[in-house]
Amino acid sequence: MALLLYTLLFLFIYLIGRVAWKFYSIYRKLHNATKQFRDFGAQQNRSAYGYQSGQEHNYRSNSTNNRTTTQTGDVIEDRRTEDKINRKIFTQEEGEYVDFEEVK
Repeated sequence: MALLLYTLLFLFIYLIGRVAWKFYSIYRKLHNATKQFRDFGAQQNRSAYGYQSGQEHNYRSNSTNNRTTTQTGDVIEDRRTEDKINRKIFTQEEGEYVDFEEVK
């Protein structure tokens, strides 16, 4: 009888351990996924403001900081780099570029 009770106790402890390990592994997966998305969101926010990964400290030196004030008093600030300002928005396959010359 005692052997049966010890066996049942061992199986109960074993099952509790397995369930606890499964919950822990699910927790770790969820924790890692949320950390990954949090890091991705932070990276997207940095890139939206002209940051390149690993170049946060060079942000001011690589970009132009043009401020324009509208007639209503709103301030428009352009923080794009020269490359982003001058980039072409269409590829060669999508259309034809025409050089623009201002005639005075």
